Amino acid sequence: MTNAILLDYNKSYSTNQYLHLKLPSSQFLKRFHEILGVLGALNLCPLAIYFPVEM
Repeated sequence: MTNAILLDYNKSYSTNQYLHLKLPSSQFLKRFHEILGVLGALNLCPLAIYFPVEM
């Protein structure tokens, strides 16, 4: 009887640990393309200002 309770506790603990690892990563990956777009815009902005002045 004790082994069954211990096994059930380990199973629920591993499921809880799995969810705590996967939920933040899924929230980040949902917005991954938007984050890349903002980073690309921040990189392009100084170049768009700098090159026309030099040319």
